[in-house]
Amino acid sequence: MPTPTPKPTLSPLPPPPNARESFYFSYDDSASTAGVELVKQALSANQLPKPEWARPWEFLNYENFDHINQESTGLFKVSIGLTRNSHPNHPLLDSYELGVHVTAPYRCKETRKNLVLTIVADVSNSMTHYAPLADEAGKTPPTRLELLKAGLQQLLTQLKPGDVINLVTFASKSFHEIEGYAFGNDPTAYLEVLKKMEPLGNTNLQAALEDGYRVAEAHYDATKLNRVLFMTDAQPTEGSRDFEPLKALAARRNQQGIYLSAIGLGYEHNQELLNAITEAGRGAYTSVVSKTDMKEVMGDRFIAMMDLAARNVRFKLEYPGQLYHGESAAEQVSTDPGKVQPTNFSFNTSQYFWEQFKANKTDNLQNQKIKLEIRYTDPESRQVKTETLEKTVVELLGRDKGNIQAAHMVYLFSSLAKGSISGAEVRTELDGPLKDVGK
Repeated sequence: MPTPTPKPTLSPLPPPPNARESFYFSYDDSASTAGVELVKQALSANQLPKPEWARPWEFLNYENFDHINQESTGLFKVSIGLTRNSHPNHPLLDSYELGVHVTAPYRCKETRKNLVLTIVADVSNSMTHYAPLADEAGKTPPTRLELLKAGLQQLLTQLKPGDVINLVTFASKSFHEIEGYAFGNDPTAYLEVLKKMEPLGNTNLQAALEDGYRVAEAHYDATKLNRVLFMTDAQPTEGSRDFEPLKALAARRNQQGIYLSAIGLGYEHNQELLNAITEAGRGAYTSVVSKTDMKEVMGDRFIAMMDLAARNVRFKLEYPGQLYHGESAAEQVSTDPGKVQPTNFSFNTSQYFWEQFKANKTDNLQNQKIKLEIRYTDPESRQVKTETLEKTVVELLGRDKGNIQAAHMVYLFSSLAKGSISGAEVRTELDGPLKDVGK
């Protein structure tokens, strides 16, 4: 009779090397939600999404979390919560989940600064391809060019006197359609350009973006927001197809105060390229696959694409050494601040951070402290500022439980879509720490 294999002996975690630990983290430099839209579109078409679309930090950026028990730290409002459950695989350990909700101030059209907006709009032949979604059942879906025109029309509802618009269209070369249009004057010339937009030929992204930045620089106004909005399917057929020159260009212009945002048009747009250059340019990037999407982007989400509350933001979390850090929904995590790229934080936005830890059941953490530090540059004064929120573990336990569970669910969904966990593993989580969700 074979000798049974002995079960492994479970041991507690070793004593921590340090009484306090810390790390820096980022939940997306571009405030992008494009991956979410692409995953949703694939699933609605009964297709498997590409794994690289399933970025958990983007899913957390996309969702709306309850603003519960938020405290002002200065510019930001912040809440921190913590849950504790028995570890699912180790009877000697507890599993902790930390949720942090950071919210920037709100601005509306009337209270935002005036804007110099340079639009770089793709009118190449690939823009004749149809978008995947019709806005009404039985209707033909719009082309990418029709989405673009709808967005440029909708843009007028977000402008106010004092705003200045430049419009550069491009295919194999670029065309300066409108320069220095001061909103409040007769928009006929602008609207006529939209009517006459027709597909022209090949696509040279690098030449177009370089020219757009030159126009933005020529109309630069230090008293206003200076922004470039890149609207394209990002499928180059001419010129360089290397991301690096575009990233370097966007990063350099960001340092000069010209912030880049992008709208990826159509389901098959090059999200990798747009994500890369908007991260370098520290701007927002979103995907539009229907006129309904475009109306939202050029409506409720317009100010978030344009107006910065803080630049060069660094988040740092300090916590007791007895807590061993595990899963994270962050894009970047490191104990070395140089390995985490600073972010920009827009008005009318919030970010939810979800981090997982484990500790020995015997550890007494009640009076230990968890501290969030936010370090950033004020866009107006250019002063570097630091805000903090610090709480004891006992103060945090049980707070923000609903948001933490929702963030855990979002993390599971994105991990499943990415293929990094199995359906059986998701079921274990749903039957364990998430069994009372919605009850």
